[in-house]
Amino acid sequence: MSVNAQEWMARLERLRSKFRSVQSSVREGKSRGELYGSGNIKRRWRLKKDVEAIEGKISHLDEDLSRMELDTQNIQITSGELSRRRGLLTRLKNEVVATSNILARSRAPQREDEFDFATPQVEESLETRHLSNQQLMERHNDEEFRQDQHLEDILRGVSTLKDIGYEINNELSYQGVVFHFNRE
Repeated sequence: MSVNAQEWMARLERLRSKFRSVQSSVREGKSRGELYGSGNIKRRWRLKKDVEAIEGKISHLDEDLSRMELDTQNIQITSGELSRRRGLLTRLKNEVVATSNILARSRAPQREDEFDFATPQVEESLETRHLSNQQLMERHNDEEFRQDQHLEDILRGVSTLKDIGYEINNELSYQGVVFHFNRE
């Protein structure tokens, strides 16, 4: 079965748009603390199902892209473009995994005995001594959110550099063909 390169890209864009919506809901829920507690089980479950559906569609896109990579004769795109698309799909996979991990960690312990107190505990600092467990958890979640944002900024920067590298590769390939053509 032949895969249409334009249709594949349109499917990727629709999936990215759907994922951005789900990712936004997860981040919003996390920042508001709405992913925790028994009152939010339905929301958490719905978001997890949305992420699982996106993961399934990514698998289909991955399979189709692999077919395109094997059938370069019939696909009217360059190997550089195939590499760029592979990068876009990989980046989307990584973002989906990160969001899935946020959802996996979103269930707060229901009872105190779910915490593992067998490991040595760190002494509290003067800064945190006056805080309740809930306040500490909120502070921890805020810090984790900030770290996630920093990691996402780094990922975007690295992804941009990677895209620039693909564009340079495409340009060099094109220039090589033009140069070779002009020499003949």
